[in-house]
Amino acid sequence: MRNGFYGTADEDVAPVEQSPQQQLFGALLSPFSSSGIRLRMTSLFINKDKLGSAMHAILHVDARDLDFIKEADGSHKAVFDIAAVIFGDNGAPVERFTYIHTIRSREQNFARLLSNGFTYTMTVPIKKVGAYQLRTALRDQTSSRVGSASQFIEVPDVKKNKLLISGILMRGVTLESYMKGVGLTTAE
Repeated sequence: MRNGFYGTADEDVAPVEQSPQQQLFGALLSPFSSSGIRLRMTSLFINKDKLGSAMHAILHVDARDLDFIKEADGSHKAVFDIAAVIFGDNGAPVERFTYIHTIRSREQNFARLLSNGFTYTMTVPIKKVGAYQLRTALRDQTSSRVGSASQFIEVPDVKKNKLLISGILMRGVTLESYMKGVGLTTAE
């Protein structure tokens, strides 16, 4: 029976150590999602007078997948790298960027952070009308775990003065807070 790839035994292939940048960009360029850190992404088209057309991405991060370090003051801290690449409809990269981000949580909020996760937002200007794919990857600096997500978005021509919608954002609100917000009270 044959073992390995083209006659090379799997045991003979040593794993290649990758730099943090190689891990991030490997996850970005892979056709498959990396799931070491669970991510969900929603990308929306926006257009503002000063900014022009842009892609606004909302990334939900499952905080349980990050390694938090307890600080001397009792707070919890995690540091992660985030990278994103925008590809045009021809598959060529249009824009790419990387950031290092630190998230801190006080002890009294830490359980809620782990339970609910957190959102990270990015707004990237887009110069031309067309179809794009945003790919993003996040790497925890402590554990080296990587997660990735991607989404397609169409940037319309706003100069045509037509009604445009790129998505709908909804937020959970209790009935009582809604009624209070609109000046109503509940009957008891």
